[in-house]
Amino acid sequence: MKASGTSILCEPIGGFQNLDDCEDAIASGKADLIGGARAFFVDPDYYQKAKEGRGEDVLPCVRCNKCHVPSLTGPWLSFCTVNPEIGIAHKLSKLTRPAGAPKKVAVVGGGPAGMRAALYAAERGHDVTLYEASDRLGGQLKLMDAPTFKWPLVNYREYLIAQLKKTGVKICLNTKATPEVLVPEHYDVLIAALGATPKLPPIPGAERAKTVFETFGREAEFGKKCVVIGGSESGTEAGIYLAENGHQVTVLTRQEGLALDATPIHYRETIQEFYAALPNFDFIPHAAATAVGDGWVEYRDAEGKLQRIACDSVVALGGMEAHQEEAMALYGCAGDFYMIGDCRTVGNIHTGTRDAYSVTHQF
Repeated sequence: MKASGTSILCEPIGGFQNLDDCEDAIASGKADLIGGARAFFVDPDYYQKAKEGRGEDVLPCVRCNKCHVPSLTGPWLSFCTVNPEIGIAHKLSKLTRPAGAPKKVAVVGGGPAGMRAALYAAERGHDVTLYEASDRLGGQLKLMDAPTFKWPLVNYREYLIAQLKKTGVKICLNTKATPEVLVPEHYDVLIAALGATPKLPPIPGAERAKTVFETFGREAEFGKKCVVIGGSESGTEAGIYLAENGHQVTVLTRQEGLALDATPIHYRETIQEFYAALPNFDFIPHAAATAVGDGWVEYRDAEGKLQRIACDSVVALGGMEAHQEEAMALYGCAGDFYMIGDCRTVGNIHTGTRDAYSVTHQF
């Protein structure tokens, strides 16, 4: 539009949120002003932070589009994956309490739910220590460095880590939080956010397959022809990732299409356009995997007939297993005990964030 010489003011929309990007678009003459909606859903203080030049403090949108209503069948409610107040603003007065006297709080688990809980607790004036058994914060978000299309989640992870450092939360990496570690510290509150790990499906030979956690960043371990068992959003993305890295991919799904659990407004279409442009990506609908063998996967097709597809490597999705027992082993290590995120019940960033918000706004 600018190149045409028009005198019409140009106001792009569609995800402009990073303040440096907005500034560059205007300063370079590409745009006259910036329009935003999701930016304010995610961070109601967006304007104030822009005015003060606090770009590093802007809560990044993860582009899930659930503010566009996450279902075509209802309930017709918008919510935000990373701002838990969106969609329940009319209930907050009943769901939350004013911050009480400062407490000594331990958060066990450095994934998105744990990091968010630590931030909320610190912002409410509590003394917070975050324990993480590995050498990095992020939980499942640590896997997002590898896929090119997961950059919004990388941004979100890095935002949480930066905010934790700014709020003064004590971070203990490479530290497995056991009762022996926690009890001597005399914590008032303990929040367990130990997450979940992927399971393989209950079919013969599934142990030959790799999980999604063993896929991202480890594509060199896979052979040329790959089969992905499971056409959910996660399975589809694993297939896209392998195809992007040169593998010939076939996804087997019981459904009529792929990623049908993804947000249907815009987001699912984006995924479909992505894999449709990959010549080495294919899928078979109404295909139920029945066995994994040496160089093959067996499945039952739409007509109920057994078929085999040759392959070099297999990724199989069988759901997630919550680390409930590991979390419950920490019960009694503090005055109050809470479980949040996937270790309470397997969910996603949205449910883990809601958990973190609701628990920390009770004390």
